[in-house]
Amino acid sequence: MGPSNSGVPRIPVPSTSNSGVSNCTLNQGTVNDAVRGMQQALNQCYGKGLTVDGNFGPATRTALRSVQSAIGATSDGIFGPSTRDRMTFKGNGSTCQTGLYIRTNHIAYFN
Repeated sequence: MGPSNSGVPRIPVPSTSNSGVSNCTLNQGTVNDAVRGMQQALNQCYGKGLTVDGNFGPATRTALRSVQSAIGATSDGIFGPSTRDRMTFKGNGSTCQTGLYIRTNHIAYFN
């Protein structure tokens, strides 16, 4: 579980900004912790079975395109604000959720 504000659990989501804004774009070739967070969500909430290595390769792109199609986002294999806002991410317990977010380091947290 991520940081909490007033005891409210947070849900980690990918972010690459150091400015406090969670509007990141991840695409094939990106290698970082934000990709790792996205891969975890693709596995935990969508059953994609990816290797969680932080490397946005062809398998991650294919899995993301499949999820984008299922959630009504543009199926382009690029993780951006529109996809982030539609995807679900796992918080504490076993529930995958969407919601509002704040940013800390390379992971943002949904409220």
